[in-house]
Amino acid sequence: MSETSDQSEKNDSGFALFVVLSFLMIAVAITTPFLVSARIDALVSRNLGQSTRDKILLHGIIEIAAARYFELYQRRDKKPIKNTVCRLPVGDLEFEFQDHGGLIDLNAASNDVLALGFESLSVTTESAKEIANQVVRFRSIEGTQSLPSLEVIPLHGFKHALFEHVSELQDLLVSANIQAKQIDEVFTVHSGTGTVDQAAASPRLLMAIEKRAAGEQYFLVTDTRRTNAVTITITQSKSNGQQVQAKAVLGRGQNGVGVAMIGPMLLESQAQDKPLKSAAARANCVDFFDPVLLQVLQEVTS
Repeated sequence: MSETSDQSEKNDSGFALFVVLSFLMIAVAITTPFLVSARIDALVSRNLGQSTRDKILLHGIIEIAAARYFELYQRRDKKPIKNTVCRLPVGDLEFEFQDHGGLIDLNAASNDVLALGFESLSVTTESAKEIANQVVRFRSIEGTQSLPSLEVIPLHGFKHALFEHVSELQDLLVSANIQAKQIDEVFTVHSGTGTVDQAAASPRLLMAIEKRAAGEQYFLVTDTRRTNAVTITITQSKSNGQQVQAKAVLGRGQNGVGVAMIGPMLLESQAQDKPLKSAAARANCVDFFDPVLLQVLQEVTS
């Protein structure tokens, strides 16, 4: 009788253990997706928060740099930072400036100057001339008389209005396989002139200009005016091996007071893939910012 009772108790204990284990397995099966989802949500929220902080910080720094740029380099007696990237040890920041006076204006340049710009993008001479003619037709608000004839008509026709953004060139460069970043290094819609300031010309455009004879460089000017637009690219190297890069086109504010963003600021994060700049580049940038601005940058990036 006693043995039967012990066996019954063992069976009851085994069943109870089975029930508990089954309950735990069900609980784990139910809660695991919620725990995983919560962890993913936490990671996404943290990354989103970091991205938002980076965007706010770099937006402010770009505006500070633009205000300093217009203060220094809109005068004829001061040459712009040219063909270089300046770097600050403060916050591991690198700055790159491109004055739009050193680019080709899609709305003002002649056919020949436009063709030079396309040649700098590795387009053949004949194709560059054809695309330049398309640009003139595209932007012309007049009739077709006296305008160049074309062998190829753009898929979406002609706008017959001024370019509002260089990205509109993509409609004319469908088969040329040219990236938007490359177009930004050559063309603008903000200079308002058919000339190019050689003191501020982009490296890509300078290489194409140097291949032309002196008599063909009639469109070049030397620091006679400054545009009210500059592209600023800021790269911040972080301790985790990532780089955050912000890029924006900025102009003067209303009535020449302050600065204003011309279009949205582009922000991207990537693994650090380039070495730090030399001491000469750092010195260049330190000279650009006065001590007060350097102190401000150190405080906001620390």
